[in-house]
Order: sequence, then C-alpha cells, then structure tokens
Amino acid sequence: MDSRRISTVALTAAIISASACFYAQKSHAAEHKRILPPFSILQSASKAKINGIICVTANPVQMERVDFEIDLSADYKNPFDPDDISVDAVFTHESGETFDVPAFFFAGYTHQSIQKNEDYNYTGNHGWRLRFRPPLAGQYVLKVKISDNGQSDIFENHHFVVTPKISKGFVRVDPVNPLTFSFDDGSPYVPIGMNVCWPGWGGIFSYNRFWQKLSDNGGNYARIWIAPSFNPLSLERPPETVRPTTGPGKIDQLASSRIDFLLDEAEMRGIYLMLCFESFNSLNIDNNSNSHWAAFAYNKQNQGPLESPTEFWTNFEADKLFKARVRYIVARFGHSSNVFAWEFWNEVEYTNKWDEHQQQSRDWHEKMSTYLRNIDAYNHLITTSAREGAHYALPNIDFIQTHSYHSKTIADTARGVSKYLVKKFNKPHLMGEMGISNSPTDTKLDDKGIHFHNMIWSGLFTATPSSAMTWWWDSYIEPLNLWHHLKPASHFMEDVPVNTAGSYSLTSNGISFTSPLSNLQPILVPLQGGYRLWIPSPANQPTTVHVSKEKIEGAEYLAGVLHGSLGKPEFFNPLTININYELNGSFTVNAGNVSGWGGAKLKVYLDDRLLIDEYFFDEDGNESTKTITKYAGRYTIPVLKGEHQIKVLNDGADWVMVDYEFDSPWYRDTPWLEIYGRVYPNAEKSQPVVTGWLRNIDSSWSHYVRKHPIQKLEPTTITLSNIPKGTYELQIFDTLTSEATSLGSFDSESGSLKIMVPAIESDLAFKLYKTTLVTGR
Repeated sequence: MDSRRISTVALTAAIISASACFYAQKSHAAEHKRILPPFSILQSASKAKINGIICVTANPVQMERVDFEIDLSADYKNPFDPDDISVDAVFTHESGETFDVPAFFFAGYTHQSIQKNEDYNYTGNHGWRLRFRPPLAGQYVLKVKISDNGQSDIFENHHFVVTPKISKGFVRVDPVNPLTFSFDDGSPYVPIGMNVCWPGWGGIFSYNRFWQKLSDNGGNYARIWIAPSFNPLSLERPPETVRPTTGPGKIDQLASSRIDFLLDEAEMRGIYLMLCFESFNSLNIDNNSNSHWAAFAYNKQNQGPLESPTEFWTNFEADKLFKARVRYIVARFGHSSNVFAWEFWNEVEYTNKWDEHQQQSRDWHEKMSTYLRNIDAYNHLITTSAREGAHYALPNIDFIQTHSYHSKTIADTARGVSKYLVKKFNKPHLMGEMGISNSPTDTKLDDKGIHFHNMIWSGLFTATPSSAMTWWWDSYIEPLNLWHHLKPASHFMEDVPVNTAGSYSLTSNGISFTSPLSNLQPILVPLQGGYRLWIPSPANQPTTVHVSKEKIEGAEYLAGVLHGSLGKPEFFNPLTININYELNGSFTVNAGNVSGWGGAKLKVYLDDRLLIDEYFFDEDGNESTKTITKYAGRYTIPVLKGEHQIKVLNDGADWVMVDYEFDSPWYRDTPWLEIYGRVYPNAEKSQPVVTGWLRNIDSSWSHYVRKHPIQKLEPTTITLSNIPKGTYELQIFDTLTSEATSLGSFDSESGSLKIMVPAIESDLAFKLYKTTLVTGR
C-alpha cells in the first residue's frame, strides 16, 4: 500500500498531448518522402586508426562551445556502445589542468517549421564529434584515444588557443552558503520558471515560443524530460524499422538533434535546464493510465534485457545500457553551461514495487551518480526525484527535490516542506513540481493564476530561494497567458544577496492594525498540512495543534494525509486540536483522494463525542488500485462557543487526503496576514538586508474558486525580530507591476524593528536597505 499516483495522474493528459504532437509530425511526413539515415552508418569494419582532427570552430573563445570533427577508422557494430568502441579526449591547458571529455557518434538532422508542424530530414552528415567548453583562456593541447575491440590508436599534439571572455560559468552549490546556488563567478542563481518537459504543437519549434515567453518574463529555469518514449525528446526508444538509431543501446539521433536545438535556444535566452533522464512510467506496469513499460526500450519485448520492471535495479545488462546513455548525454550535451542539473528519475517512487526495491533503487543511484560525477568534466549538479528518503543523503546527489499537489495553502506548504527537508539533509531544496491538482481542468478553475503567483513568491524566501515550479506549462500557463507572474519576482530578486553567509528566516513578534477596525466580521481559519509522506517522519505520528486568535502552534509538521491504523500502523497520525471558539461556528474536514488499496475510515470527535464516522469503502478491494475520488467533499460538525478538543483520525486500511477549516471561531480583529522573509546580515551597502513578502490569507486559489470574498487588509503595523541594528529605508514592491515605493526610514532597536505598511488587497513584498549604523546601541 502506498500513495500511488498523486501528482502525475496528470501525465495521462500530458502523454496524450505529447503523443498527438509526435504522430501529427508522422502524419505530416506522409505528405512527402522524408530523408532518413541508412542503417549502414552504424557499422564499420576497419583497423582502429585516427586519421585526423579538425577544429570546426574558427576562433575558440573561453566558455563558448568548441567543436571538433574526428576522422577515424574502426571496427564496430554499434557506435553508442562504449564496449564496442570508445573515443575519449584529454584537453590539457597550459597551466597543466586537464579535462577528460568523451566523444560521440553523430548523425545530423535539419529541422523546419512547415504549416506549424516540425519537419525534419537527415543531412547526410555523420561521424564522430567532440564538444568542449573551455573554462580557461590560453593554449590547449588535445589528445584523442580510440579503443576498439582490443585495438587502439592515439592522436596527439593538436594545439589550439582560446581567447579570453568574461562569463558567469556553470551553476554550482554555493561554497559560502551551501543551501543556495551560484555561478562560478560568485553571482547568485535563483531558479525562476516552470516545467516545460516536452514539445507541444509545432514540434521542437514550440520551444521558440516557450523560451521567448519565459525569457521575456524574467524566467531563467525550465525542466526538460528526455524520456520516456512517448516524448519526442526521448533518447532511447523501441526499435523502428525505418530508423537505425532506435532500439535498446541506440541513441536516437533525431531526439538528440532536437535537444541540441532547445539547448542552443535556451542559451541565447539565459534559461538554465534540468535534464531528466527517465520517468517512473518506464518501470510502471500497474497503473494503466501512466504505465509505459510496454514501450520501454529495455523491455524484453523490445529486444531489451528485462523480463519485468523490477529487474532494472540489479540487471547487469540494463546497467550497461543506462551507463552508455549517460555517457552519451555527457558527451553531447555536457559542454553546456545552461545545463543547470542532471536529474536521474522523475518520481522514482512510482516505479513497480517501490517499497520492496527502495534500497536497490538507492544503491543504483549511488552507483550511477558516482559514475556520472567521474565522467562529467564540468561537474554539473546532480539530483533525482524521489519520495523523501535515503536517496538524498547520497554524497553525489547535490540537492533535494519535492513534488507537491492538492494543497489549499500553497505558500505555507512550499515554506514548510523546504524548511523540513533543508534541515534534515543540509542541502539545497527545489520544489520541482507543484500544483493545486493533478487535473488540468481543475487547475484552470484558478484562471487568475493565484496559486501560481503564490507558488512563485513563497519559494523566494526559503533557505534556497527559488520559485516553486508549476507542471502545467502547456495546458494552463500558456492558454491563460499567465507568464507575466514571473517578471516581478525576477525584478525583485535582482539585488538580493541570496548566497551570502549567515542568512536566516525573518520572524515577527507582533502584528496589529494601525487603527482599530469597525464592523468586525467572523473569520474562516484554514489549516492544512504540507507533508504527504510514506516514510517515518514527524508528520506520521500523533499530532496535537493549539489554535488561537494569535497563532497556530504545533502544526510545523502537520500532515496533509491521514494514514490508517490498520494498513501501516507505524504511520498512524491522528490529529488533536485544542481551540477556544468565541462564537458559535463549525469545523470542517475537507476530504480529498482516498487510497485504492483498501480505502479509509474518517472519524471526528468533539470533546470525546463521535460526530463523524464515514467509511470510504474500496469496493473492488485491491483488484484495481486506482485512487478513489468519489468520497471527496466537506464533512462538517457544528461547534458551540467555548473551549473544545477536536480529534480527527483514520482507523481504516489506508490513507485519505485531508485539510481543515474553522468557520467563525472569533471575529477578525487581528490582521489575517502571513509573513515570509529572510535576513541577510552580511549584505553589501547597495543590497537589502531584509526581504519579505506579506500575503493576505484570503488571497488563495481555494477562496477564489469557491467565491469566498477576499477582504482587504487595512494598514498594518508589524514588529520584525532579530534585525541587525541600524537605520533602514523601507521599500515596498508591487508583486504584479514591479512598482517600488519608499515608505521612509525605520530604526532597529535591540534587534527589533517596527514597520507600517499600507492596505493589502492580495500581497506585497518589501525590502529594508540599511542607510546608517545606529550608534550607542
């Protein structure tokens, strides 16, 4: 029993979209005869010899791609198999520093946009290529070695000179603040963007559109999948009778050419890509809507070595094939400084029988990440996408990644998950996917992009400043034209010293309305846990929360899923809530998805009286393990004025998704405001010492979709804590227009600083710049 498909049930529609694009191109091809490479290009029967090397790049420049053509003879049947033939280069700089880079086999394609479809043809150009991005200026000596079935040859003393050029370099984990990212030159990198995992209509040319809109709106990050085989960017796919570079162990040259195209376009626009090597679909046979095992190149039915998906983790031949794929990726695309990171798997926890094979998956990641680290001369960052656990503790996994869906309190979830995981692993954290639903239809109900806006801004004030990344680029962001939400966030972060040492979370010890309110209204208080975990964690144990007008205590690790006491008693996590209702009101449990592995039982007690007893019955047992949605709804009890204890638990077989609401527990006489922020005590004079984001709690997608009124916050006075002594200029920032306004000077006294902000409709951001040091304090 596990979570099954929570986030990328979404993939069903996405797979259909990508496949439609793929087959539309095939249909277009039928209108004319397409030129494809002959099978003969993959074989050679000659003695191993390097005949010559040509530097195709006329004037090599530091940190720009330098291309070489290698003229060689050899005896091989598969140029993508390094056990059949390997070609390796060593670049030696005049300083003595060396860079080991593998060469790769290449078959060229041209791409054209015809009637809004991608057309492509083989150019007739094929052979061995070498790509190098010289980190240093000066003179280099190139040596190339060929190893071919026991034969070898070496070509030495190819000299070339690289002209100096200033460049930011590659993205790294920052050496000063290792919870953040920065470039080689020390400048910070704050990922702001989204998933753009495969082409849309127009084929590879859709990326011209995607990249332009992303770049025009300040985006600098995107995630790309180069698998599974439904994706036109997939590097390994089942054998096709008309294309020689398909089948297990063959690297699809058409897909490779497409990746070259989108990388070049991304580099021109300053977009940094996370390239995802594989997705759980390839090793999933249980979930029909998301399973792609039948089309996985390593499946025995496709001439691969695997009888079943679970063999992948320990199969020797599968290891060889995957290492060969990784080597090719490094050889052809590793030169790019616009590759932000390599990602091994998308949501590996949804591969078959994950619970049984989690340790094997962890060991596989250790082996493959070590291999990748050793062959990548540029030392790109490495990550994976796995349910939080041992994978992220591996030394060659550089940062943590989370995927989160179904949150009604998007901003709070993004902050809470990041805080927990950064503390646990002491590594940077990226919210690689996030959304309010695994359905594009449900997501479109928020047609203003409120949740998208809150995802972006909440992530900027975590220990690893970055936007949370939406999944719905093609079915939500583009059709509703919501790209503009990115630009103000990008402007805001331009002078923020995120990678300086010693930064910490902003806290407050007092919030009040600047003037008392009249005509008070009852409040609706939402409560949602940000954690949906199926491993031992603080979220998966009994939890007690104290809710008062001033604050909510004990909810730091509140779960968004109630685990059943029968199925996994070690995760049983009943919730106890202590609250004093000043008015007659109600309490609601919003139930969401229910496990298809046995259902769940929801019980709610008010002062030890059982008031809700709902059996979310799994009618077919475990015949179909598809997530059950028909029980989703509101389960409400009345609560009278006075002190109460509410208990919520699940004593069924498996899990149910939940969040909670307290309706009318008291009047709204204190600001309904959430404060996010960071303090940078070592900021330079021109940089902000404090950055913050103030969100009207009413400004949420769930309020908007349910037509709950968003009540404006009147001017508010906020007392900030732990602020370095000094006098500060307060600058407020409009998160929709980027308009910045100075509100004057404020003093920090004994680490405390009181600011006054104007009325807030939805949200606003602010910065505090130190102007003078206050003496005598």
